[in-house]
Amino acid sequence: MKLAGTALADFDQALEAVRKSPRAFFESFMAVMRDEIVGWKAFTENLPEDAVAAMRKAADQQDKLGQNEVDIPAREMLGDLLLMQHKPVEALAEYRVALKLSPNRLNGLLSAGMAAEQAGLPDEARAFYKAAAQQTDFAAHSQRPELVHALKIASQ
Repeated sequence: MKLAGTALADFDQALEAVRKSPRAFFESFMAVMRDEIVGWKAFTENLPEDAVAAMRKAADQQDKLGQNEVDIPAREMLGDLLLMQHKPVEALAEYRVALKLSPNRLNGLLSAGMAAEQAGLPDEARAFYKAAAQQTDFAAHSQRPELVHALKIASQ
């Protein structure tokens, strides 16, 4: 928890420096990242509603601004957060949107498959897992556990 608070304070300092710089136009993109940090911080503090609200705010803003170069889209993070809160139906809805905005992201496909599986939607889970398997040449060069699981389900 303390680490998340420190990360947020450090980020706020960087954000303030950007606001005062010739690159102030980055502020709106950085606001998305700040909301992501706030969401994960709230999650570590066992404030699930606050976590979802902050992450949803980040995802909605990113949907409007565009993703630019991001490691994990905010909408996908929202799905991850909901899945970690044992809300697979809600998570799956977010993964579906995330995959429309960022088609064929491996982690998005695997997570959507997991959410569908937990939500009791085996056909949809199989479809996501099959797409992930195809994308990785059926895990020809990976033993990543979630990919191995995806291959097992996709072949059923």
